Amino acid sequence: DRHENEEDVVYVTEMARCPGIRLIRLRGIKFMNYSMALGKLIHAGLEQYMSRLKDINFEVPVEKKVNCCGQEWRVKGRVDAIAVEDNREVILEFKYVNSMKVLVKAPLPEHATQIKIYGYLTGITDGYLIYLNANLFTAIPIKLNMTDEEFMKLLRRTVEPPFNPPPPSVCETCVFRMYCPLRPGVFNVPE
Repeated sequence: DRHENEEDVVYVTEMARCPGIRLIRLRGIKFMNYSMALGKLIHAGLEQYMSRLKDINFEVPVEKKVNCCGQEWRVKGRVDAIAVEDNREVILEFKYVNSMKVLVKAPLPEHATQIKIYGYLTGITDGYLIYLNANLFTAIPIKLNMTDEEFMKLLRRTVEPPFNPPPPSVCETCVFRMYCPLRPGVFNVPE
């Protein structure tokens, strides 16, 4: 399983969005909803279509061991695609969005953070967030310029209590919100 319950593992998506996602994973909660299933289907279709291109690799695993808060952590993720553009590698991160309101010109902050973490882990300096829905296909170029300090701040926020919830806009779109231990007053699965 891609998201095992190893306590020394921190996934890129957990760092980019919210420490609550890691806490949910460590409790062993797994589920799939409509948006997640549709996203997987779109990823599969894009991979099949784009695999005809030269110099592109899909679902590229990344991992880095990092010392933080007195412990060694394995930061892991899976880059949607790494392609070659103008003789340099670029990261492609695909995002399915339910609503036209989400964006047309600017990436969601958690998506920009996610691709920047991938850049940090791979050493790749350029990427594209590719947003899709029934009415939208847009590729937003992103400079992948995360510093060591920014990376460590995100890692500490994810692994070191007290854990604070992200802004409400992140919670509103999170598929895990009903299980989140960081949101008071919601249904939480007992430990």
